[in-house]
Amino acid sequence: DVNVYDLPTLAIDPLATFAVGNVKEFTLTVTNPVTGRDYTDLNIDLVVPTGATLEYWDGSAWVEYVDGVDIGELAVNATADVLFRIVFAAVTPSDVTVTLNDGAVFLVEDTFTFTILDAFTVTGTVQMQGRTERSGILVALSNATEYEYDTLSTNVITDNFTLLNVAEGGYTLTITHDRYLNFTYTGFDLATDALDLTRLEL
Repeated sequence: DVNVYDLPTLAIDPLATFAVGNVKEFTLTVTNPVTGRDYTDLNIDLVVPTGATLEYWDGSAWVEYVDGVDIGELAVNATADVLFRIVFAAVTPSDVTVTLNDGAVFLVEDTFTFTILDAFTVTGTVQMQGRTERSGILVALSNATEYEYDTLSTNVITDNFTLLNVAEGGYTLTITHDRYLNFTYTGFDLATDALDLTRLEL
């Protein structure tokens, strides 16, 4: 007699809107089908693009990924989730390869293609009417995605604020300070438009 079992399957969620230089979480799910078999020593290996940094949640803290994550036991018709967070260093390559093993025995491998946005550095100069002090002005970029950025200006003449690794996309720029009128600028796209911010005065 020969027993034939279906192998577990792998899935990653989400795969979209990761951005260079921005940390973001994703969940790797291992599904053991009802037509599978019980496992006692499952482990997963991930291969990420060069320069990317990867961590996983061990239940109490983020741990640097080195050489695999142990899942342990997984019964028939059950799932196991492992939470990761990743920072991509470049738009391409964007593939992450996942290998599932039972101890030292290979079971299944799958490759997932992530959608990675480019990222930019935004620099500008802000000042307040009637004051020579230029520090402490809040500069914020926001859009419809989960990526938002803010910083406080420094007390230098030019280029007194910098926002790093700003994901491509359309943004609203807001500049605020107590007792001054807010400044809002909308409608620029970091993927297609040249962002040229002249000196801004509240």
